[in-house]
Amino acid sequence: MDRCPNCRARADGTTHCRRCGMELDRLAAIEQAAEQHLQIALRALASGQRPAAKTALHQAQGLKNQPLAAKLLGFIGVLDDAARVDFASDVTTQARPVPAEKAPPAAEARWLQW
Repeated sequence: MDRCPNCRARADGTTHCRRCGMELDRLAAIEQAAEQHLQIALRALASGQRPAAKTALHQAQGLKNQPLAAKLLGFIGVLDDAARVDFASDVTTQARPVPAEKAPPAAEARWLQW
């Protein structure tokens, strides 16, 4: 924590803010716990355990909003969505050509009508 969340004074590493006297040690402990959950999530993701990584990232985000944790949650979401898609059926339906009688008219023909 760089600044006191109450008065925005620079933190000097003590347990209380030098300006307003707010306790900072509990907030520092929460930030440290969020960082630990982020590290657990990274290790879980590296070992292929997406559900455990997702849980740890949600815990980290619950303690402190971190851009890296948010991006990793999005990444896991994309991986989960890709795992649900049946690529074989998706590719075969998109690869079929459209019959000529159902194809839309050429762009030039549409412009000539005006």
